[in-house]
Amino acid sequence: DVIWGLLAYLRELNPNACRLHEPTGNSLGQINLPYSRKEVRYLELSVLNWIYSMNVHAFESVPDSLHDLEEPLRKGVMFCKLASKVAHTKIKGVFQNPKTEGTCLSNIRKGLEALRKDPDMSQKYILDERALYSTD
Repeated sequence: DVIWGLLAYLRELNPNACRLHEPTGNSLGQINLPYSRKEVRYLELSVLNWIYSMNVHAFESVPDSLHDLEEPLRKGVMFCKLASKVAHTKIKGVFQNPKTEGTCLSNIRKGLEALRKDPDMSQKYILDERALYSTD
């Protein structure tokens, strides 16, 4: 829920970044939101297409599911690239190949710090780095 909320808000800040393309597969699973399955899938596709269009990934095409982003987001490198683009700032000292939880958390923390400084970013979605790292 934390990642969905944050990514959706970041996408709102850059609404003209992409067009919607339907990747293959269905990745909804069990979700308890006040939206239909079709609406949830549309929201998921919107976020996936936006991330792909931001060119902050190593994917050859639009990922099929937000689950495909779980590991890259946990490492914090992709998150820092997104935060950097959204906040229009350079984030220094990002570990490009984080091997430990500590280096992943450091990366996420740096991305969150950049977003905290952005006056257009709602602080409602700027949580502790552990909340983003834990993906629960």
